[in-house]
Amino acid sequence: MDQNSDDGTPVMRPLFLDFESDSGAYADECQYEYLYGEDLLVAPVVEEGAEEREVYLPGPQSWVYLWDGAETVLRGPTTTTVEAPLGQTPVFYRLGSTWTDLFRQIYEQYNLEAQTTQGDDDDDDGGAAEVSAAFAFVTALSCFGQMLS
Repeated sequence: MDQNSDDGTPVMRPLFLDFESDSGAYADECQYEYLYGEDLLVAPVVEEGAEEREVYLPGPQSWVYLWDGAETVLRGPTTTTVEAPLGQTPVFYRLGSTWTDLFRQIYEQYNLEAQTTQGDDDDDDGGAAEVSAAFAFVTALSCFGQMLS
């Protein structure tokens, strides 16, 4: 948020704002992706029923996928496809971010919420596990936003 108050750069912004020299950041394929601050890349799922999402990662930058727990690093510019079930918006963070510990905590909290609300496979909980996991993610993002201010 300091960057926003110092020079007016939006907190939530299109990829090309930070990656002007990366022509892929201007492509139609990544029009719904955005940066949240300098370190988070969010790729919302905009197709109904989709369970995976193709994500463009701008470069030159290395990105870590938040949801796999393995801290998989991908070097941009590149495109990757990740699982995107309901409640698990594809999110990547910059390798070496000063917020890395927080991002790990978000992943751990998300997994804890998902495990706690998961019932038997035969149980139809009406999507309660997904909603709870999504709530944990949104809460964590809100905390991140507050830390930026």
